[in-house]
Amino acid sequence: MPRSFTRRLFLFYAGWALLQVPAFFSQVPKTPTPQKGPGIPDGGTREVLVSIFIPSLPGAPFTATVNTEWIRALPDGTRITLKNHRLIARDKSGRIFQERRLLVPEDSKQESIVTQIEISDPVLHEQYICVPRESVCQWEGFHPVEYRLGAMDRTAANSSGPPNQESLGTQSIAGLKPSVQGT
Repeated sequence: MPRSFTRRLFLFYAGWALLQVPAFFSQVPKTPTPQKGPGIPDGGTREVLVSIFIPSLPGAPFTATVNTEWIRALPDGTRITLKNHRLIARDKSGRIFQERRLLVPEDSKQESIVTQIEISDPVLHEQYICVPRESVCQWEGFHPVEYRLGAMDRTAANSSGPPNQESLGTQSIAGLKPSVQGT
């Protein structure tokens, strides 16, 4: 065989092999499902921490980063602080974009990875839930709870300039006072 043909064939296969590397590392090994008794699979447990509810409100677009911190008591009495940050946004039509991220230990250098992306569209009554790690999206019907502007909301919506800030005081929970940041 001519040398240039052999070289091209080698480069073709080397390129193909390099393209397979990301797919190889993205595969998650299947772990066996724990069993509850003979032949009864355990569905497992899942903890979900709902840190904020965003109503589908047309005409009130925004973007924000939500920072969540959860202090979790362990069975041995110690406490661990878990945290994450996630992006949320709402456009002028009331469509909502939300990231869902894993909680990671506060003192960890590990980045909180995106586990799910949700896009809710109140106009088309559709919601898309995407899992990036699996490259899968699921479509569902979406019928948001109707949100009505209260008197305070209407006043704020009609005013120009930055909103006023007012201290709401503090409240102790189980004898602990919350720490306020950024004031």
